[in-house]
Amino acid sequence: MAMRKGPISLAALRAMLVDRNRRLTKLIDAMFKIANHAFSMKTAYLEPFYADDEDVLCWGVFCVAVGGDTLGGQDPCINFDRLLETRPGQLASWKDLAGTKLEWVDPAGGPEGQFIVWEGEDIRDCHWEFARGKPGELILRINGITDICGDAPFDRNVPFEIETSLAIHPWPMGEKKQSACLRIYRHLGLQDPVDFRRIDGVSYLLFT
Repeated sequence: MAMRKGPISLAALRAMLVDRNRRLTKLIDAMFKIANHAFSMKTAYLEPFYADDEDVLCWGVFCVAVGGDTLGGQDPCINFDRLLETRPGQLASWKDLAGTKLEWVDPAGGPEGQFIVWEGEDIRDCHWEFARGKPGELILRINGITDICGDAPFDRNVPFEIETSLAIHPWPMGEKKQSACLRIYRHLGLQDPVDFRRIDGVSYLLFT
């Protein structure tokens, strides 16, 4: 596991993530379909964070497509800050999320998250699956129902589907020092190679 410091801006870091995801999504036919209308995938990634008080690693998911004129210039996206959690020793790699499935009918029984076009809306009748792709790939498949509150067919009870490769967002670690970040990383049992960066006073682990 490589850990090192080095200067990099947050904007550059996000640009690296978007570029990496574009390269990943070329490996499969990435799909973001709403009411049988296909949209080009812009970016899709996992975002980990450690909940110290609960001793769990939380995984968020963010997917955004290019809406274009079809949605009045708005880019549709899925945003879950805390989709699922894993315990120390449960994963050796973030790609070990492959095989995980989630589903719910009522959004009150599911994790907090939204489908966003003009404003955030709940997702119901939802099915998630993480699957292995080619070496180095983690594939996400989602289908569900949401309200978009636009003109038909983007009004109420709108079905959607997503299938895409996932990148992984830099892991924010607050103001912790490199040694503390490394202790947490080892405690959780992850073995992916990572780099350490400090950006605007915030520590990050970057999966390499």
